[in-house]
Amino acid sequence: MFRVYDKKKKKFLYDDVFLGSDDVIFKYNCGFLKSYLRVLSANRYVFQNCIEIPDVNNRLIFEGDEVKYKLDSKTVQGIVSYVSQIASYMVIDHKDKSCYPIRASDDESNIEIEVIGNVFEDKNTNERNQE
Repeated sequence: MFRVYDKKKKKFLYDDVFLGSDDVIFKYNCGFLKSYLRVLSANRYVFQNCIEIPDVNNRLIFEGDEVKYKLDSKTVQGIVSYVSQIASYMVIDHKDKSCYPIRASDDESNIEIEVIGNVFEDKNTNERNQE
């Protein structure tokens, strides 16, 4: 599962979007007389994977989400990012220049992580640009 952010319209796309080979993003357009796949420009659209772990409010977490993450006795805040060098999703805390692995466990309900925003929303609002 993934989502695509349209930087021009400032909203997420969830439906009829597909990932092709070489990370090319396609949108399926269904019309009255014809249907077709349209290639979405990498300059305008941003692809974000779902990490397949729900937060404490049972919302799926995506790359680019800003989260509060409880690690043992410490709570950190940062952006969910995929780090390809270690093939893992991490919470990147830009304030203290640290990154923290999102620990997987047999019982994912034990993970105390909460989505509080994303990299695209206005920091002055609490609304989340997600359906």
